[in-house]
Order: sequence, then structure tokens, then C-alpha cells
Amino acid sequence: MSRARRDGARPSAGVTGVVAAAVLCFVLLFATPGPTAAQVGDRLYVPNQPDATVSVIDTESRSVVQTIDLQELGFPPDAKPHDVVAAPDGSAWYVSLIGANTVVKFNADNEVVGRASFEVPGMMALPGDGGTLYVGRSMSAVNPPQSVGRIRTSEMTAEGVTAERVEVLFPRPHAIATDGEGRYLHTASLSVNRIAALEAGSETPEIITVDGPTHTFVQFAVSPDGRRLVATGQTSGRLLVFDRTQPKRLPLLASIEVGTEPWHPVFTPDGRYVVFGNKQDDTVTVVDTEDWTVAAVVEDGALSQPHGAVAGTDGRYVYVSSNNLDGAWKPEGWSSPERGGEASPPGNVAVIDLETRSVVDVIPVGHDPNGIGLLPGS
Repeated sequence: MSRARRDGARPSAGVTGVVAAAVLCFVLLFATPGPTAAQVGDRLYVPNQPDATVSVIDTESRSVVQTIDLQELGFPPDAKPHDVVAAPDGSAWYVSLIGANTVVKFNADNEVVGRASFEVPGMMALPGDGGTLYVGRSMSAVNPPQSVGRIRTSEMTAEGVTAERVEVLFPRPHAIATDGEGRYLHTASLSVNRIAALEAGSETPEIITVDGPTHTFVQFAVSPDGRRLVATGQTSGRLLVFDRTQPKRLPLLASIEVGTEPWHPVFTPDGRYVVFGNKQDDTVTVVDTEDWTVAAVVEDGALSQPHGAVAGTDGRYVYVSSNNLDGAWKPEGWSSPERGGEASPPGNVAVIDLETRSVVDVIPVGHDPNGIGLLPGS
């Protein structure tokens, strides 16, 4: 599947000459069988929220190799797939469905093997052993329960189970993260500057209050060595760095001014950089963890409301999804409704090269892509 060239509607600092792709390719994807686990390398899973689909991207060819239609699997048209996490061993991946109040487990062959009921699921976190999946509440839920979900992944069946609820004692828990060992879970509120630290097996969280203006914590990321926890503040426009060696206290080490509405952060595999999109600025920020300063701000016409981010296993490339709800970016060949085309252009996944700090490829997906996940190849 070919890819789209970045549109000239916005100034672009990215690499030009990317191979073009027509929107007709999306229709063909529904009839294309997906690869088996033995046939592919690393794969990106991209939930297209209003389409009730998940795009599967092969990172080597940088193309969509399958589109999973959730309605064909029995889920409703308004399932609203929102976030994806994958097991580090490549055996399974999970997607939260806001509209269906469900978390779905897929195997590496993209077959549904389990599900769990949980009201308005949003962001998710999975430790290295893949044994326990933690689930926060969707940002779109105005007054969700003051709890997060805990799901034992081995107990998920096709018939479905119910996620355990763990009370966190504050409203709208959204940001959520754990480390490779899964010893501590951290989740934060969208409404107040509070973080809950929950030790594995415990039902009683430690509540941490963070100073400063209301941050509206969007999402966390944990450094590869487990020593640092970073959080993006939607309303404060800051990246906050916490000392995770004291997991029940989380001393604040740095507060960095970044772009407007920083979204999902991700560490590179070596821990050297933290990368995230700035949704309102249409940029991507690269922060150097050696001194916690902004190393680069990537600008490109393909970055249109950047949302999810994931680092490739090679550490050189970072993949960022763009909602593109305002239609500022258009793939070449896209037709407006007046010409018999779609009502709005799709979103995309931009491939960012950390060596050149630029967008080097753009992959069209479905509409409004959100949190993305990477499944390592077999």
C-alpha cells in the first residue's frame, strides 16, 4: 500500500517527495486478509475512533496491511476504539472501546480471544509480564466512577469477564502507567492535581498532590530503567518529571514548558529522549532526558492534532498519530464531497526520524486515530 504526500495547506519542514496514495486504498483494505504472526515484523495498531476500525501497519514497509472492522466482529458502530497496548512478548494486544464499555484482547493473528467489561475505558497500562492490564477512564466521560480497572489477562475469555474496580479517591482518573515489573501502578486525575500510587495487590492507594496550576494530566510514560515518570499537562502546557525511585511520594524533579496541549509521551528504548505531540500547536516535541531540556520541535504539514505516540524497537523512529479533525492535512488524491469523495479527510501516522528530527513518511489510516500501540514481531 502506498503512502500519501504531505499537503501544501500548511507550512512543512518535513522531507518532501513521499510516495502518494489515494483514499481508494482504504476500501481495498477491508477485502485484504491480514498477515499471520509468522509473516510480519513489528506492527503498529491504530484505533480509528469514529470508524470502529483498527488499522494494522507494518513498520518495515510503512503501509497499512490490514484494517480490522470491529462491527464485523460483533461490536456496535459506536464502539469508539480509543487506546492500544501490546504484550512485550508479541503474543497479544488490547484495545479499549469507549462506546462498548469493553476492553478486547486479540492474539498476534488479530483474532479476538478475550474481552472484559469496564465502563468508559480509556488509557491502558501493561507490565512486562503481560499478566495484569490496568485501565483508566475515557476523557470523554464527564463524571465516570472514581476507580480504575484491573484485569487478569489470562482470565479473559471470548464470553467476557468483568474488570475489577480499584478505588482511587479522586475524579476522572485518566493518565495511567506501570513499569516492566508491574510493582507499582500510577494514575492521575484530569480534574485535580492528584496522582494515586498503588502497590501490586493492594486496594489502598497513596494519594500524591502536585503543586502548581491545574495540569489536566493526559498521560504518563515510565523510563526504561523505571526511575523516572513523566506526565503531560494539557492545560498547563508542561512536561512534569517525577522521581519514581520513591513511588509513593514521586518528588517532582523538573517542570518543562513545552507546546500547547502536550498529549501522549513516549520514551525512546535507550531512555535518552521523551517524544510527544502538542495537539493544539500541530507539532511534536523532543525532550533530552540528560538535562531535561527541549532538544527539538518538529513541524510538518502532516502533523494535524497529533495524539498518540510510540517508539520503534530500533530507537531511531517514533510514530505519531494525528486526529486531523479539522481536515488541515489531506492525502493526495482525496476528493471533497462535491466531487463524490468523503465528507472529511482521514487521519494519519507520521514517521519521525530522531536523527534528522523530521517527518520522513506519512501513512494514511482511518478517521480520528487515537492512542497507538506497537506489537513486536515474532
